[in-house]
Amino acid sequence: MRYLTSILLCAFATVGCDVAAVDPNLVTRLAIAGVGLDDAAAPRYPAAGRSTDLFQNGSSAIDIYLPDTPELQRPIPAIILLQGARVHKSYYSRYCARIAAHGFVVLAANHDSAIGYFTSTSSVFDVLSYVTEALNDPTSRMFGIVDLDRIGVLGHSFGGATALTMVQGDCNFPFCSLAFERPSSIRAVSVYASHLADLSGDVISIDARGLPVQMMIGEFDAIASAGDIRRTYEALRNATKQLIELKGANHFAITDVNNPPGTITDTNDPQVDQDLSINLAADWVGVFMRAHVSNDNDALQYLQTCAAKENDLFGAVYEPFQLQPTLQATASDNNK
Repeated sequence: MRYLTSILLCAFATVGCDVAAVDPNLVTRLAIAGVGLDDAAAPRYPAAGRSTDLFQNGSSAIDIYLPDTPELQRPIPAIILLQGARVHKSYYSRYCARIAAHGFVVLAANHDSAIGYFTSTSSVFDVLSYVTEALNDPTSRMFGIVDLDRIGVLGHSFGGATALTMVQGDCNFPFCSLAFERPSSIRAVSVYASHLADLSGDVISIDARGLPVQMMIGEFDAIASAGDIRRTYEALRNATKQLIELKGANHFAITDVNNPPGTITDTNDPQVDQDLSINLAADWVGVFMRAHVSNDNDALQYLQTCAAKENDLFGAVYEPFQLQPTLQATASDNNK
């Protein structure tokens, strides 16, 4: 990808994946506030709780976000976050909490590698393995929580390119090192500031095979080209798909702070409040995942009737996927 070389140079320049101490009894409550989308696409719960567990055999950590309500009906769908290159999972706390408040358990892990936090398609399987084990462990906070048949995947920047590689199903370096079969439990994918354009500008044609995909652009992103994102969107076939541009946003519109330390720097400052861009992006993800992962008819109706609009905060396009009818031979064709 066009920004891949810079990301890799940054990664090799600063290496370190220290794991903070994990207190399994600590739950942080995060209130959900601020302007987002319309009431019909707003979070369903007023707060989310965050706890942290060990991950990758104790060498790393994973944050678990859950709606903070006693009325939660379990099991619930899960959403896996694939972080941007060298962005620590903790910088997605407000984004993940607001998505969780739409009715999901959101799982944000530090996907460690020899050069820092870099995801691959194996990262998704690592989280699924963790969830499967914790789901059946009565001593785990995750016990009985997750519906393993309903999974969504999120990605930011490099992590989003990984998610798009998961959609395609082909193993392409550097987002994949081992051949894989896309799990049928993955029901939808959403990415921010991500594309599959190479250094020459060529874009991989993605056959989604019916998987819904949402893509988001930051208007002032100096790292991931809006043109490359749009061309990747156009190359996405056989999918219900949505393209959203956040006005005034840069590459790090979904992280708690602009330009998180340790990663590549976006030279363009955001022209919109960070809280607002986080809330807007999270609510778009929330309603998209509710429609396609949770089978929420109200969310689906919102996407079909309200999700193609333009205003001072965003522009959005939603394209439902329809199977093309099989051509039928006519009598005149047979007589030719």
